[in-house]
Amino acid sequence: MIAIIYFLFLITKSTVSISTNAFCECQEFQTSIECAQQKDCKWSTTCKDKICNDFIEESECDRAFGCAWNNNLQQCTQFTSCSNYKVKMPQSCYLKDETCIAGNKNSDGTYICQQGTIICNQIGDQKLCDSGLYQNQQEICSYSQSSCLAIDISKCSTITEKILCTSLKCSWSISNQSCLVGTCSQYLSYDMCTYVSAEKIGTKILCIWLNNSCIEANDVSALTSSNCFINTGGSYAWIYGKCIECNGIKFDTLFVLNVILAVLIAFML
Repeated sequence: MIAIIYFLFLITKSTVSISTNAFCECQEFQTSIECAQQKDCKWSTTCKDKICNDFIEESECDRAFGCAWNNNLQQCTQFTSCSNYKVKMPQSCYLKDETCIAGNKNSDGTYICQQGTIICNQIGDQKLCDSGLYQNQQEICSYSQSSCLAIDISKCSTITEKILCTSLKCSWSISNQSCLVGTCSQYLSYDMCTYVSAEKIGTKILCIWLNNSCIEANDVSALTSSNCFINTGGSYAWIYGKCIECNGIKFDTLFVLNVILAVLIAFML
């Protein structure tokens, strides 16, 4: 991965902090270098969306819209139907397509996916409940007080689990044991000082490192081609020599959850 280089300079403009929910699409990147840094993009004269066959890793394939990893072919192909996929972890069925859930466990420990709807309070197994299953785009399953509950992750204030709270760039209050709107000051080093979540998940408040402190940014002029995209959580891109807000509006809660699913699975294992 290309190293992130930070050149953060003093910002003097007295404007409001930057809040954005934009999302950069492949066609907005103007050079092959910028295009190559995006997992879902490829360069062919211009920057374009990858097709299913372009993905060579199962995890990247299953997170790409309309694609699913075919175990028999050992390659990424277009999603067909839930029942055509066998997985090792039940939550992986949802990654194939949001209409898929895991069927009964087979003798070899695998699961055949089937079409269905996830209902958190019908899940009795704690490990399965905490494996990153979504009841819908705004609710994720979480095991608490001996039952599997649906947690609203549309806002910071409705999240009740610390791991979810911090993964979504909100701020966890130790004293109140509650999830709050993210604050730039929660980050104590410049490499972590990128952006935080506003109250509505998917809307980001940009941060900047200044005088050994992480504060809300009112300008993106200090960002470079190396950190423009990463430091804005994918809302800005380096276009024609400037860090510019993208035009896409696809950034939603489900997209965020796909990003943090790996974190949740890591805590589960």
